Amino acid sequence: WSGSCCLLQIKSKLMIYKTQNLTPFSGVVTSNEENHMNILKHLRPKYRISLKEKYYLISLMSSIRYDSKQEKHEIFTRFGEIFNSEMNNISDKQSQTWFLICSFMLSCYEVMQKRKERELLISELSEALSKQGKQGVKWSIKLLLWFSKNIRKSLEYNSYHNAKERYGESFELDLVKDSKKFTTVVHKCGFHDFFLRRNAPELTKAMCQWDNNWADVINQSKRGVKFNRPQTISEGNKKCLFEFHFEK
Repeated sequence: WSGSCCLLQIKSKLMIYKTQNLTPFSGVVTSNEENHMNILKHLRPKYRISLKEKYYLISLMSSIRYDSKQEKHEIFTRFGEIFNSEMNNISDKQSQTWFLICSFMLSCYEVMQKRKERELLISELSEALSKQGKQGVKWSIKLLLWFSKNIRKSLEYNSYHNAKERYGESFELDLVKDSKKFTTVVHKCGFHDFFLRRNAPELTKAMCQWDNNWADVINQSKRGVKFNRPQTISEGNKKCLFEFHFEK
């Protein structure tokens, strides 16, 4: 099991790097990307921002439809203000990564509300975020479903054990199992806590929608597994339930 799991991880990572919607750094950037890079220089991170994080942010920034240069400037300025004020809440490298994304999403939300209806704005931000790494995560799950000899163990590892490491201390996860399914329970969501502190808990829903990138792949597969998320913290519940149901 450990050997096949290791091989699966390697294959998945290789496919992710090949299919991600991010342009590898070549040493030359467009004027638009240079503008995005400049705003990152004004951030005061607790941990070094990796090249992969920078280009994830640049890709996200480029996916937003700005009304004007003035609006874009206001958003970028507000992004720096929000992120830099969150230093005391960053507990590890992972939480800093999520706070970078949340800070930018919130800056767009605050500034763009001047000209857009709230629900429409949340939908547009959700769409922009969902594009990030979309092909990479789809292929990662496809490879897992194709090559894994034990789908349940592979998904359990990916959705709980690997997720605990990936999301860090700002999230609290638990695993509940029975003969027909397992459930990853999220007791504490770093996204929701961030937006709640900023009086915008409704924006958590935009982060939740990204999960459809991998959930749809699972539900369309023929490997005898279905995914369901009957409740989330963003909907006002005390915990999120990520349920994986198996036919056998």
